[in-house]
Amino acid sequence: MAPPVAPERRRDDPWRDAPRSSHVARRWTVMVYMAGDNDLEAPARADLAEIKAAGSTRQVAVVAQFDPARAGAPTRRYYLSRDGALEEDAIDPPLGETNTGDARDLARFLAWGMAAYPADRYALVLWNHGIGWRDATGSQGSVGGGGPPGRGKRPLFRAPAESIVARGIAWDATSQDFLDNAEIRRALDAALLLSRLDRLDVLALDACLMQMLEVAYEIKGLARYVVASQEVEPEGGWPYTTLLRRLSAWPDADGAQLGAMAIDAYLRDGRAGDALTLSVLDLDRIGDVTTALDALCRAILDNLPVARPFVLGAARAAQRYRDPDCRDLYDVARLIWDHTADTALRARARDLMALLEAPGADRFVVAEGHRGAGVARSHGVSIYLPDGALSPFYRRLEFARDTLWDEVLRALFGAPAEGGGASRPQAGAVATRAPG
Repeated sequence: MAPPVAPERRRDDPWRDAPRSSHVARRWTVMVYMAGDNDLEAPARADLAEIKAAGSTRQVAVVAQFDPARAGAPTRRYYLSRDGALEEDAIDPPLGETNTGDARDLARFLAWGMAAYPADRYALVLWNHGIGWRDATGSQGSVGGGGPPGRGKRPLFRAPAESIVARGIAWDATSQDFLDNAEIRRALDAALLLSRLDRLDVLALDACLMQMLEVAYEIKGLARYVVASQEVEPEGGWPYTTLLRRLSAWPDADGAQLGAMAIDAYLRDGRAGDALTLSVLDLDRIGDVTTALDALCRAILDNLPVARPFVLGAARAAQRYRDPDCRDLYDVARLIWDHTADTALRARARDLMALLEAPGADRFVVAEGHRGAGVARSHGVSIYLPDGALSPFYRRLEFARDTLWDEVLRALFGAPAEGGGASRPQAGAVATRAPG
């Protein structure tokens, strides 16, 4: 991994590159990894303008790495100030063409940001399309294919199905690549090791459908809190000006409080009619939820003939999102509890519900917000529960290897062949952030 590049000193901001030994006590460094080498270049530039409207302060540094889609335009890093043009915020030298889907590029940016702008707390924002945990391939091998129904998004690029292991984010059309579950974990792990830090304070996923138990499980230990949406996001994404101004006004906020600010700003900023969800998960408490889920899975597997109709009923009726295989985990447990007479199954479902029904400081779901009739039964975290064929790639997730949920899905739907024939063609159709 290349060593971090020291930022060029700028005369207009004395806090731009205060060294680690400086008396400056920077409270937060927010690092935004903007994958714009796709159909989201214009929204990316709009969000950079939103960030500049708030700008960095003495106690909050905001840096970004932006890979544009235009041919020949280099990737640039920025220390985002309130004044002047975006070009004046650029850190020299330019990086040339990069691949936002390469874990090494993410690791280099993260290590650079933490070395160049040391702070008490760090937040990383991954900005782009998102599709939750899932393999990103449709039946024809189209990756990041058409947008949500009626939106008319174009496919980003094509790739063979066997290369898709898990979820995709940070799509790069030039390189025909993206970051999957394992690559994000490797990038965070490498950057934290180089920076001699245990974990990030916040991992924020400004992308669609990312607040899933499978996703959170993959990054446990590498961040304290994850902030993301269960549903697709409008093209405008998060309201960065409002959020960063609030953080600058309260730089002593911790990661959970920053996440709560993001929820409030996001819901207030949304347009009438938008279906909006955003939540904060405390990854230190994910073990409580997976233990309770495993107990429910064991009750299902121990009495499968009795349990099957109730689990399949939950698969059909639970709160779902633009990708219909993403279901609200609390709502799944509630439906099982509400419709079965089996004592053991009801007890285990109720135990899981108890961990998810009330957000709070000592809970896995620290804060949660939603708006819109279509997401009214949201509780902050989703899980993969198809009502048809099981994806052949699901078994490769750490979550599937470490919990019994994969065994439950295979008992319900069978074990699909590794070749991918059981994956439904709709997968690529949810891989885009909805236009605003």
